[in-house]
Amino acid sequence: MPFGKSAKNRTQVVRNELGQSFGHFRTAASHAAQGAAERIGPKVGSAMVTIGLRKPPKRRRWPWIAGAIGVGAIAGVAVLNMVKRRRDQWEDYTATEAGDDLRDIGRDAAGKSRGLADDAGDKAKDLAGKAQEKAADMAGSARDKAGQLADKASAAAGRAGDKIRSGSPNGLNTSR
Repeated sequence: MPFGKSAKNRTQVVRNELGQSFGHFRTAASHAAQGAAERIGPKVGSAMVTIGLRKPPKRRRWPWIAGAIGVGAIAGVAVLNMVKRRRDQWEDYTATEAGDDLRDIGRDAAGKSRGLADDAGDKAKDLAGKAQEKAADMAGSARDKAGQLADKASAAAGRAGDKIRSGSPNGLNTSR
């Protein structure tokens, strides 16, 4: 035993150091892959939408509209309160009147929301009708193409039958 116990310890030390190095290398590779995915991912997704391999994400507008109506109602009440204060009519302005004003603003907002919803419903019906017409056109076009292909296949089968009946594979009569 030329090295004795110290050789075993050196082997263990080297093995431990290499293990830690590989662990650090894996961690660094993982971080690099995540960084690349963060940079390239949106561009790849956009390209896939552009070439038609993926549908674009749907945007939800209703929460924004509802929030805008709510903010508008609050701003209206605030403006109304400021106007009443400046006119020195604040003493006559009671909580009941404020509640009535808020109810009126709420009714107006609800009416506008109903109008927006009706418009959206009408647009959806129009789009559905257009989609139905487009589907019917495409179905008719597919039927026409299928008929044409069937006619071509029938003609090709007839020609093949004639070739077989004539006795030669290429349709030429070789008997003289």
